[in-house]
Amino acid sequence: MIPDTVAVMGAPCQDMPLVEDHQGNIYRTVQIGKQCWMAENMRAMTEPDGTNILQIPASGKEWSEPRAYYNDNDAANYAKYGCLYNWPAAMNGANSEGARGICPDGWHIPTEAEWEKLCENAGVGFSTGDNAGKLAGGCDWLYTSTPPTDFTAYPYDGMRWIPYYESAATGPGDYSYAERNSTGFSALPAGDYFDDAIYGHAPNSFSTVGFVAEFWCSTMNGPFGGFCFLVHHSSHLFLPYGEYTNNKGYSVRCLRDNTGVTLGAVTK
Repeated sequence: MIPDTVAVMGAPCQDMPLVEDHQGNIYRTVQIGKQCWMAENMRAMTEPDGTNILQIPASGKEWSEPRAYYNDNDAANYAKYGCLYNWPAAMNGANSEGARGICPDGWHIPTEAEWEKLCENAGVGFSTGDNAGKLAGGCDWLYTSTPPTDFTAYPYDGMRWIPYYESAATGPGDYSYAERNSTGFSALPAGDYFDDAIYGHAPNSFSTVGFVAEFWCSTMNGPFGGFCFLVHHSSHLFLPYGEYTNNKGYSVRCLRDNTGVTLGAVTK
């Protein structure tokens, strides 16, 4: 039996180093404690039954129909970051914790408790974001430790100029952090999609590429969608509340069934 400890971390899952989705996409896996995770974002453009869900360009107001997007409607972002999915697409129409959703057979959309267990196994602060760099891969995370003098050199995400100039020691943007991506989880800053105006975003807009990795959680957030697990470039992790409803577009990471925490009588 694999012990539930941070000592087992970063290697491919012992009996499944690769997993294939229903569309034939192949993903690397990674063992973190007892949990077997995908080490890449989902890229499927159809639901498991073959229904096309890709919408390029995004049209907005996707409350009930399953939709997948490329950030900025750019195929280069798809190649690097995979798809962004709204709640109906990520969950494949389900609303139950631990649902398979768009994941391969034998895998599921992680629950809040399972994301928290990931952080516990990795030695990352679930609510504080301490040592979040252990989850982050790639070289795309925007970070600077001092305020820029010329903001015109940086993109604007609808709220503030980025990269932000917050301290990010041990965060995803701290490239000197010795334990950066020590988990092998390889979170990438794929950004998000908003189909309505919120937090200064324009309706039907993409943002925060290079700034955040946001992943759907199958734990419900009221009647309109699920929580979202966020890896922030300046080291903050949390499960946002409130407006994170089914029309937002986030990345999906799948977790293998029966690897982690107990939900009622079923071990996930």
